[in-house]
Amino acid sequence: MAYKYKILFLLIAFVTFSIISLPIALSQPQLSVLLDENFNDKNKITGQLFGEIDLLSVGPGDNAITINGLTGSVGYEGKILNTNEGTIRFWWSPPPDLIDFYTSKRPEWKSYKDQQGNVIEPPRIGFLLDDLGFFEPEPGNFHLYLYFENQTTAYLVWAVYDGKSWQSAEWEHSPDFWKAGQSYLIVVSYGPKGLALYVDSSLKAHNPDYTGGVNIKYPFFIGQTQVEGQNVGKFYPFGPHSMKGIYDDFKIYNRQVHYVPYELTLPNEIFEGKFNISGKLPEQATIYVNLVSPSGKTRSYKFTSQPDGTYMIVLDLNESGTWSLGISTFLPNSLVAAYGYYKLDVKKSGSTNLEWSYKTNDPLTVMLIIAVVVIGLVLLFKFITRKKERYPQYPPQYYYAPSR
Repeated sequence: MAYKYKILFLLIAFVTFSIISLPIALSQPQLSVLLDENFNDKNKITGQLFGEIDLLSVGPGDNAITINGLTGSVGYEGKILNTNEGTIRFWWSPPPDLIDFYTSKRPEWKSYKDQQGNVIEPPRIGFLLDDLGFFEPEPGNFHLYLYFENQTTAYLVWAVYDGKSWQSAEWEHSPDFWKAGQSYLIVVSYGPKGLALYVDSSLKAHNPDYTGGVNIKYPFFIGQTQVEGQNVGKFYPFGPHSMKGIYDDFKIYNRQVHYVPYELTLPNEIFEGKFNISGKLPEQATIYVNLVSPSGKTRSYKFTSQPDGTYMIVLDLNESGTWSLGISTFLPNSLVAAYGYYKLDVKKSGSTNLEWSYKTNDPLTVMLIIAVVVIGLVLLFKFITRKKERYPQYPPQYYYAPSR
């Protein structure tokens, strides 16, 4: 009987481990689908690389760059910007040590003593865009930075100096929002509609009060500015503060573009085969689609809607499993860009098997499921190992064989 108890113990341990590990696997971040809508994209300008930086060949752009340290940045001439209105957009994938790195004082950071003798500690920030650093601003100077108040509160700040004070669009959030290995579409704009800050097509902050432009006299940078007068790479007075991570598909537009989510209504069940997506846009436009199959193969499509904006897109989902769908478009008349990201759980065609799925990380639910499974296994074991009922037998001395 001992071996039966060993088998029962192993079964319980295996099922328990599987249930506990399942929500951990489900909670792993998924890499976003990278899209490039290619509007107003005729002129390509190469920036100048500085400091701790590497070139990569990934994503939809020609090259991505990785800022490996606080001194890395890419510089562009300010005159490529439209001073009155514009939009800057790029993809950013944060580093694995984002929170710990920027919430502790780095060896490269320096304290500053002002004229009154007060010691000012360096800020816990990383510049994603910058044309100023920590110098005294002039009208139109701008920067985009991620500021860590502590390990539970962060601010993504898009700010322009109006000549008297900083005008900003600030998004307060938890630093846990940023997942290593995941790419985020970050967009900032300025102009008649104010200052706008988007993350993954969602408007995170808006300042309608500042409708002015930006200063184009000075170069600007992905990361922190490297130019301080005639000095390059001095980072006075607090030391280097570039934001680490992967930057990809950097684009600049001379108009203020509005970003919105791309709304799709998907059915509850999707089976292998041809899959149709249809809808209507406010105007004729080109629609870009990226598909990533369960096995990791990427497909890209481009469709043009009818003159009245109606469209139908036919996708060939020839593999069961989870597909990643990215869809985007740009409406040239209204200056609206739309992006959408979806997960498609595709089943085999004609499948009638019921699939048991577990999609919760709630500890009480996990404990309840474990208890039910364990009780079920115990009852099953008792049923298998039950003693069979024995019928009464006569002792041998009272047993008489029938006569022939």
